[in-house]
Amino acid sequence: MSDFANYGGFCPLEYLRAYYSELQSESEGLLQFLTSVFAAAPHAPLVLSFGGGPALLSLIPAAKFARAIHVCDHLPENRDYISRWLAGDNSNFDWSPYIARCIELEGELASEKVIGWRAARIRNLVTRVEHGDIFSPCPIRTRLKYEVIISNYYLDAVTSSKYDWQCFVIKLSEYLKPGGTLVLSSLRQTDHFEFGSNRYSNVWLDIDDLPEAFIGAGFDPASIWVDSAPADFKSREYQGVIFASASLPLDTSIQPWRIESELSDNSQPSWR
Repeated sequence: MSDFANYGGFCPLEYLRAYYSELQSESEGLLQFLTSVFAAAPHAPLVLSFGGGPALLSLIPAAKFARAIHVCDHLPENRDYISRWLAGDNSNFDWSPYIARCIELEGELASEKVIGWRAARIRNLVTRVEHGDIFSPCPIRTRLKYEVIISNYYLDAVTSSKYDWQCFVIKLSEYLKPGGTLVLSSLRQTDHFEFGSNRYSNVWLDIDDLPEAFIGAGFDPASIWVDSAPADFKSREYQGVIFASASLPLDTSIQPWRIESELSDNSQPSWR
């Protein structure tokens, strides 16, 4: 029997306090990466944050450029936390240091007023907070296509199978418009991560795995960008984090690698 835990009873605030109480190397690297991605993104993109948990990092840089932002997550606890923050509840966790740092990375002065404007803009732009399940044949209930999709520390955290993870990348790419950009962040070199007294499974990935998955999913090889950052603490069970982005070609009629079967037989999402 596996000794890995499921996500039942997951507490968003405990997670945020464990991983986001201070702005350190992992979040700094992700903010830098996302800031650069959005600086080069199409004008006023429609953005999807898929499976980002209770963390708002994707929404902060997206809000400067997006025309609208949609959020999908499997866990109702995460959706509830995000919805309460969007409604104005700042009492349990302060995101202002992250907003301030993002504004600084964009080359602006992070005054209290500007920080407040960005927070208000996030709340205005996030128009949907909905259920999403990458294991479902239809992970997102929408007919929309997005210019930018971001998935932070999710696709790697719900399976230990690299094949399934590659299939997940393809599934998300199907919600992109031609030329659209997919942004992924993942743990580096670990088969699990620990939170509290629980161990959660994770697919083992290294930097070369991200370009391979993007190319297999039909993304333009010339558009692939990969970066990394060290773990916040040496005591972490992973060696660091990986950030990657790639864009589909404008003509997506020919995809070199499509899903030929369902997920592997031994794939069972731990949170089902």
